[in-house]
Amino acid sequence: MQTSTQTLSPAIKNTLEKNFATVVADLKNVIEVQVFLRDFLTETERAIFIKRLGIAVLLHAGKSYEEIQKTLGVSSATVSTVMEMVEKKGVQLALKKIADDQWAEKWSSKISGLFSAK
Repeated sequence: MQTSTQTLSPAIKNTLEKNFATVVADLKNVIEVQVFLRDFLTETERAIFIKRLGIAVLLHAGKSYEEIQKTLGVSSATVSTVMEMVEKKGVQLALKKIADDQWAEKWSSKISGLFSAK
């Protein structure tokens, strides 16, 4: 799908952004979100979002541009573009959510291991 060159009025753009955010926020679980994104976005659009978030996570973890390029198959320009986004509030919220989920998974696994070891 090609993006239209015509710009939206600020009021319409705001309404559409709110609608999109509401839909995503109202989805009940990861499976519903995955189904929605799979059906709503093209393969290319999903790949862009996924790689962009992956770059942000790897940058946050202190990985080098070269490591990120090799791991994700992206250009240095793409890594640089995401580097400019990493300090933005929305990206920071996403990175915190990922870190919190990874921490919870790690400790859940450790706790489960303690009980199953007996």
